[in-house]
Amino acid sequence: NTSGGVPVAPVESSTVRRLLDVSGGNALYLRELVLGSMRSDALLLEEGVWRLTADIVAPPRLLELVESRLEGLDEAGRRAVQYLAVADTLGISQLVALAGAPAVEAIEERGLLQLLPEGNRQQARLAHPLYGELVRRRMYRSGFF
Repeated sequence: NTSGGVPVAPVESSTVRRLLDVSGGNALYLRELVLGSMRSDALLLEEGVWRLTADIVAPPRLLELVESRLEGLDEAGRRAVQYLAVADTLGISQLVALAGAPAVEAIEERGLLQLLPEGNRQQARLAHPLYGELVRRRMYRSGFF
């Protein structure tokens, strides 16, 4: 059985979780990540089950969209985003101490920052998992983005 030439088959549960985590539940991002991963053979049909066999591959047009959100940040803003990309979640006071209040305000104004209440504290994380994925890849390749 196929759908548009692609075999219909179950998807491994860990693959589903990873794709949903990286897409942030955004259906358009999910579609692009699945297609990019299939084209690169990172998502393969093995023994009747779809599974990731390598890192998820975001296609160029999705990366361009995500990169456009990060363009124009000054050094302090880039550092703030890098801290969150590596740590995943930081207390807002920790992030301000590391990157400075202006940098935190700048990434919040751009919609890159999500604040989450945790007890009487505020936790900061990137507004979408793809921001972290892209920043970590750039940091790995070049040490900065």
